Order: sequence, then C-alpha cells, then structure tokens
Amino acid sequence: NENILGAKTIKIMGVERVLSEATNKLFYKLRDLAFRFRKMRIIIDDPVEPLSMIFITVLFAVSFLRPGFELAAFLVAIYLIKNILDYVDKMRDFAMAANGMIPNIQRVIQLQNELEEYPEENSGVLEFKFEREFAMKGVRFIYNKNSGYVLDGINLSIKRGEMAGIIGVSGAGKTTLADLILRLFLPSSGEILLDGKNIQNIKLDSWRKNIGYVAQDIFLKNDTIENNIRFYDPDIPEADIVDAAKMAQCSDFINALPKGFKSKVGERGALLSGGQRQRIALARTIARRPQLLILDEATSSIDNQSEILIKKAIETLRGKMTIIIIAHRLSTIMDADKLFYLEKGRVIEEGSPRQLLSDPDSHFSKMHNVKT
Repeated sequence: NENILGAKTIKIMGVERVLSEATNKLFYKLRDLAFRFRKMRIIIDDPVEPLSMIFITVLFAVSFLRPGFELAAFLVAIYLIKNILDYVDKMRDFAMAANGMIPNIQRVIQLQNELEEYPEENSGVLEFKFEREFAMKGVRFIYNKNSGYVLDGINLSIKRGEMAGIIGVSGAGKTTLADLILRLFLPSSGEILLDGKNIQNIKLDSWRKNIGYVAQDIFLKNDTIENNIRFYDPDIPEADIVDAAKMAQCSDFINALPKGFKSKVGERGALLSGGQRQRIALARTIARRPQLLILDEATSSIDNQSEILIKKAIETLRGKMTIIIIAHRLSTIMDADKLFYLEKGRVIEEGSPRQLLSDPDSHFSKMHNVKT
C-alpha cells in the first residue's frame, strides 16, 4: 500500500525495478503459501467432523466397557477433543481465506509480468550530458482525443545553471509540463531537447538519474529520516546524506531529535511538519546530485518560516544545478533568472521578474499586484 501511494516518486527516482523484484518475490511466496493452505483444506475439510464423531463414539464405548470407567475423565477427554476440533475449524477457515486469495495474487503476478513485457518507452542510447541548454520546441500534449490540448505549442529555453520559474493560473498546464520533462509522458508533437538532442534519445535510467523532482505532495515511507533520504539507494555514502541535509536546511531539526537521522518519520511522514517533510524530500533529491532540479509547487502548502528555509536551500543550490521552479507563491520565484508565464497551455510571457514587473500591463505584473 505504501509503495502504491509513492508510485510516482518511486518511478521518478528510478528504483521501481528494485522494488518490483522484491514485490514479485513476496507475491510468489504468498501464492505458494496459499496453495499449501488449499491442500490443507482438502485434507481437513470434509472428513474431520464425521471422523471426530466416530472417534468419540469408539472412545466412549471402549471406556464404558473397561473396568473402572470414570465419567469425569471421559468428559475431560471430550473437552480436549473439542478444543482440538475448534483449532482445526480455525485452520480450515484460514485455509478457505487463503484459497480465496489465490486468484487475486495470480492476477497481481500477471499484471506485474505484463508491465515487464511492456516497459516504459526507452528507445534512448545516449548518456545524459548537459553542457549548454534545455529547450522545448513546439511541444503539444493531449491526454485523450476527447479533450483539448493541455500543452499547445510550448517554446522555452533554459541555459545550464539558470534558475527558471514557471507560473500561471491553475489549469495552465504547469504540472503536465513537468511530467513531460520527467518523461512520465511523451509529447503528442514537438520536441524536448537537451543540448540540441531529443531527450527520447537519452537512456531513460540515465535521464532520471540526473533529474531531481520535489512535489507539493511529499511521499515519505514509514522509516527513518536517513532511509528516506537514501530511498532504496545503498550506494549513497552517509557523508553525502549529512551534506544533503545541511544544504536542504534540515540539519538543525534532525539533530535536535533524540535519535537524529535514525528517527522515524511515521506513516507518510506524519511525525513531521509539512515544512520538515518538504526539506527531507529536497535532501533526498540533493543526495543524488541531479543536474536538473524541478520544484513543483514545493512551497505552496507550508508556513512562511519553512518557505524562507526552502528559499535559502534553493540559493545554496544555485549555480550547482539548473533549477526549474513551478510556483504558486510568487515570492519563491522573484529571484529567478527568467520566468515563463503559462496560459491555456502556451507560454504567453517570458523574461526576468524585473523585466515583467516593469510592464504594468503584463500578466505577471497583474498577478503580482493581486497576490501582494
């Protein structure tokens, strides 16, 4: 259930294969166990009650005919036999339940095998190499034929090391744009380019290894802070985990906890505040040292103090990686090198915050005036 809730995070961080193999092993074990209980049910189901009655009748007859027959001893024997039969009934019920699980388990295994037969698009042969520019040219995207284009001719370019902001009203296509960069979907038309090369020509695992993503809705597994930052990657040195926590501005609150990095976060991070969860997620991403970082509404649902800390963390990353911030709070992107204003799936304004604010008729100026 936990892995289902975190499916997007697991996919983006490139650990789905590891988890898929572990899940497959677990389901095969469950299936084998269920088959064993099915056999047990066949053995104990029908014969148990008639055999028990025959056994009690024979026991009574033999005991009654023997000298020194004691009713009390016989009743004790009957009581013990009853307890055994109750236990057998429970085993039979459990076997019936296990038998009912078999079709569901087999269906899950079948679906898992089908997913392995039809993996994500991964036609790429190139390794990730980012030296100059990330760009989108004429990118259009539609979820299905019965709906309109969510993205309708996106054109933008971001130089290596820049911090760019993506803004616009709700429904403008901002998160869909991020999903295309993450290669969760393919463009319906147009190209997404890295140094002039279509990103579909880059190996999918190499691409995702170099792309970091922090969303508004953070997934943390019910484990320690350290293991949430490591996130199924045993090769990350402990020193890198500590450094990532410092850069993400979460060292202070972690070290203040009795068990530090070994502290449990609870189910979905319930033992942490919203701002703390965001910073742990940012540390998790930083620990992988991505070259391109996407922050998707990462500060929209946290308090002002947490936002200040997140902004401070972003400043420490500036220049070390290319950053794309999809923002609801304008304060998060006021220091960006350039902004792209989206409306109805198109970039209708582009420029630095200062340039856009200098035009009182720009959409960004009007949004800024409303927000402030």
